[in-house]
Amino acid sequence: MIRTLQLLIFPGQTWDRIVTRGHGAWSAICFSMLPLMLAGGLVDGYSLVTWGQKVGLFGHYSALPENLAWRYEAARISFHLIALFFSAFLLFLAARGFNFAVSYGKCLLMLSYGFCAVALGWFFDAIPPLNSWIGWSFGMVLAVSILYHGVALVLKPDQTKGFGLYLMSVMVLLASSGLAQYAALFFLMREQAGG
Repeated sequence: MIRTLQLLIFPGQTWDRIVTRGHGAWSAICFSMLPLMLAGGLVDGYSLVTWGQKVGLFGHYSALPENLAWRYEAARISFHLIALFFSAFLLFLAARGFNFAVSYGKCLLMLSYGFCAVALGWFFDAIPPLNSWIGWSFGMVLAVSILYHGVALVLKPDQTKGFGLYLMSVMVLLASSGLAQYAALFFLMREQAGG
């Protein structure tokens, strides 16, 4: 969690430390991404149970039952984890398309910190008047900033391929995390309609 903030404030130094110390993708997922997602999910779940979410055309607030709020948060974390592994595979294939040999683990490492930034946006979901997509958008802006240095320092592409890989990583993260966010919101709407 702290490493994500360091990547936002001191991106070059922090990425250098991650690479030189040999931090792997699993340490990034287990010690940075999952704790951040759990904390964001707890804050947002508490907000959904306590204050509720905006419902209807005129926007009255309706609190969610506890079990539904926690199922929604669990689904959101699950969808984002699936999106992480899938997006790392897509970036791995895109790098190969650029005739650039990179490991799946490095793609996973870099994108896991991008997903950490997306999870920071979940804290904005705890503010009832804000739409969930506003928090996601804020997280994506932070992720774009983190990935800028990550592509250069983790993947280490040739200068001619670097910007293309950066754009690919941003597009892959944007599409996969957006689909995960949509799937989680769809899950919540379906559960509310069924309950």
